[in-house]
Amino acid sequence: MLTRLAGLSLACMVGCAAPQPEPQATAPGAAAVAARPAGRATLRIRGEGTELHPVRSTVGLGDVHEALARAGGRRIDPDPATGLEFVIVRDVVVDPIVRALLPESAPPVEWLGIPVRWTTVARDGDTTYELRSFHVITELGPRSIVEFVVREGEQVSARRELVLVQGEALAVTAASPQWPAPAGMRHPPEGGVRRAFGWESESPLALLVLRPRFEGR
Repeated sequence: MLTRLAGLSLACMVGCAAPQPEPQATAPGAAAVAARPAGRATLRIRGEGTELHPVRSTVGLGDVHEALARAGGRRIDPDPATGLEFVIVRDVVVDPIVRALLPESAPPVEWLGIPVRWTTVARDGDTTYELRSFHVITELGPRSIVEFVVREGEQVSARRELVLVQGEALAVTAASPQWPAPAGMRHPPEGGVRRAFGWESESPLALLVLRPRFEGR
């Protein structure tokens, strides 16, 4: 009996210590992703602020939407004026999402810290797409505020504000008439976003990822 109990105890210890599988965000290129090492797909910065990762990819818009949906992304009600989708995801699925989009290299990282400033992420003629992010302290703990605006010259034609908590990230991509976009859909509809984000090129700016960092985490 003691031998059997010892064996069961050892089996439990081994099973409990086994690493948990990494969250997945699969797209039609999942086979190629699986063949790659499971290391970090994005750079990480320690400090108080927000990381901005622009992800350029060769996959279509339908594949981008599918990766976000499969990762459990929470879509925010769209505002047609921006032409963009805003999807909140768990921070731990950012790397699987990026790998699912098959980028040619790790996306660069820009640090949106202090001082708070507007950053231009795309441009189409006199139309610019800008964002900024900053932290605030609330009764429920620290929060990250993300503001996104579309400017026509000096005038703001569309604005979006979102709030993120620790453990969340924000994904921004082009919108389509339906969510998620059909699997075979390559480009977003004709318009400023399609041109500004380079969707007619071989490697468009398919996704923007914002990852807040609180107290150096």
